[in-house]
Amino acid sequence: MLAPQSRPGRTHSDRPSPAETAPTESAPAETNRGGSRFAALALLLVAGASLWTAGCRNLAEQRAVRRFGDALTAESLADLEGATTDKFRKTALNHDTAIQDLRLLRLPKEELKVVAVTEVAEEDWKNPDMPECLVIVETPPPTRQARYKLVRADAGRWLVDDVLLKQTNGGVKAVMSVTEQLELLAAVRGFTQAWGTGTHDERLAVVTPELRQELSALPESRLTELAGWVVNAERVDNLTPKTEMDDDEAAVQFAGRGYTLLISLEKRGEAWLVKDAAAENRGNGPKIPSLERTCVALTGVSRFLDSYAAGDLEGLEATVAPTLFNGCLRTADLAGVPLPTAADLDGDSSFQIHGDRAEVVVTTDAGIYTLDLTDPNRFDDDRRTGAFLVEKVTIRTGDGEQRQLSTIFTARAAVASFAAAAAAGDLHALKASSTRELSSTVWNQIEQSDLAALPLADAAAGATGKVLTEMHAGPVTEITMETAAGPRTFVLKEERGASKVDDMLAPSLDLPESFKQTCSLMLPARAFSRSLANGDLSGLNKNSSGAFNRLVWHQLREVPPAAAVAAKKMSGSLTKATPLSRGEGARCELHYGTPTDGVVLHLVREQGRLVADDVELVSGVHPDARVALKQAIREQMADGSLMIAANFSPRPVPESDGAAPLPNGPEPTRMIDPAIQPAGFDAPAERMTDPSGVIPAHARSATDEIRRTVRNAAFEQAAGPASTATPAEPPPAFESPAALKPLPSSIAPVKGSDGGAAAPFGEPLPLGKG
Repeated sequence: MLAPQSRPGRTHSDRPSPAETAPTESAPAETNRGGSRFAALALLLVAGASLWTAGCRNLAEQRAVRRFGDALTAESLADLEGATTDKFRKTALNHDTAIQDLRLLRLPKEELKVVAVTEVAEEDWKNPDMPECLVIVETPPPTRQARYKLVRADAGRWLVDDVLLKQTNGGVKAVMSVTEQLELLAAVRGFTQAWGTGTHDERLAVVTPELRQELSALPESRLTELAGWVVNAERVDNLTPKTEMDDDEAAVQFAGRGYTLLISLEKRGEAWLVKDAAAENRGNGPKIPSLERTCVALTGVSRFLDSYAAGDLEGLEATVAPTLFNGCLRTADLAGVPLPTAADLDGDSSFQIHGDRAEVVVTTDAGIYTLDLTDPNRFDDDRRTGAFLVEKVTIRTGDGEQRQLSTIFTARAAVASFAAAAAAGDLHALKASSTRELSSTVWNQIEQSDLAALPLADAAAGATGKVLTEMHAGPVTEITMETAAGPRTFVLKEERGASKVDDMLAPSLDLPESFKQTCSLMLPARAFSRSLANGDLSGLNKNSSGAFNRLVWHQLREVPPAAAVAAKKMSGSLTKATPLSRGEGARCELHYGTPTDGVVLHLVREQGRLVADDVELVSGVHPDARVALKQAIREQMADGSLMIAANFSPRPVPESDGAAPLPNGPEPTRMIDPAIQPAGFDAPAERMTDPSGVIPAHARSATDEIRRTVRNAAFEQAAGPASTATPAEPPPAFESPAALKPLPSSIAPVKGSDGGAAAPFGEPLPLGKG
């Protein structure tokens, strides 16, 4: 039997189920299925409506952005006003250069694509009746992004309220508001216009109250001149400003060839005000590193001149550095030295600012007055102290003489104080009236008891002297006085607002004219002679040259008695000093006593100090009538007359021709030939008067033979021919050098056996064969 055929268009699964063929019980199920279909369709319609609404809204916002960009492209101020809010119009478009300033910001204009739209929460709306949103737009490559802040106006149209741009400055990224930048540029334009061509009141209106107070203290003519130096109206309008903003502070720079203007601004309330400016306008006035500091300096000078003219000590103390006020002006007769008045600043005057220092020059018929000012708090962390104090006043008269106000008032008083202290022998008062250099060179090196040894008589004579001339050269003053000892010139220098004696000059043929230089020679000589007299080896080491120490003092256990003779002769007055040059190794000679009976001390500069290098005892005018202390002590050490230090070991003499070397032991050995006299260094013993005694050959070296020959010749000349009937008298002691005849120059130096020069006394002599 054939199966039943299905209806076309239906599958097997389309057959009605038993439930479908049921009678009336299936009606409710069919009704539910139809309701679900209607619900799905309703949801689809709602979603479509939402998408349509969102698309329309984005389209409105994109139209608002494009309308603003088209107005920028056309540079139409009217279209910009129609596309922006009242706030944008009042802040950014309310000046003549609005289009020019917008052009400087380089805002994206054409082919702007909306990337995202973000609604602003209702609680963040500035106006609760005006919704806000942020629209991120993007330009074609190279891609730039900007954020537009839109506000829906009462008419339901979206308007641009601000544009936010990302900027990078010095590696730091920041979001800058276009309205704030336009507001800043408008304030800068207002400043340049007011200071370029505006009135006095307009110039004061665009600055902060603090700067306005300083500017108001200047005369109107001075402010007009200052404005011309700061703002070059012809140049600044053609220069592109560069801006930097940080919250409520900003800096704007105009830079061109030969002209630079830097403006510092601060936002006070809703307005940007100028708090300082710096300008360099080559060929048109001085450089202005700071408008504020320039005003402070000029007003400070004006107040100082007013107080000086009125004799107002309280006003002077407030405008003058403490060193100048306390050291000079407090007790000075101000009427005796007139200065320009504050009104003279409006005439021929100029100024310069160098960081924490300033200089104001005022020219009058009486001369040129230069006032140096300094910031009293220049070393503080906060450099903006708002103060300048007068530190120095220099006066240049018509004859070219340059004087300082402090030296005029204090120079003669300083000379009187110095002369009185010298006459009284008051070391403390001498230090107080001397410069730091003179004190460190002389007074700090001595004690009160040493003053008597210094040549203070010339200085003391100034107490009763009469002033002949007074010459000024800036901080240096020379006062020449007629004294009982002759003309004397006192050299003074300005220190801490007062004059101090730095030197005294006295004419002399044999000694330095400078008191300071003479004392600088006498003090090391005095220290050396004192050590000699006291037998102080440590003091001699300190005050002697390296060669003197190496050859003499370091080899001795004690100072020989012969040295005391030199010290005794150096206790007299200094009669002559040779010139001393500058630099390391410079030498000079100091002469004590007379040319026939005295001492010559040789000084040398080592490591910046003057030290003794040798001492010569003079017993006549002939060159041979000089005995060098260094050589004499070396000879005594060589012949064993002096005890050599235990830690000193002389070099042995090389053996030659059977000569035995000198012993090299810890204790010194005295080897004295009875035929050789000590040449006056020690009183000879009677057993040494026999010239026939000789040292055995095994205990004698080649050096001893040479020394014996030389000393025998010296003894024969000093003591005369020997007599068998009457023994020869010993030579006089060293205390009578006039009766002593030194070694003849004809026998020194001695040639060595190899043809070379003989070694110094006390040094081994290399000998050759044959």
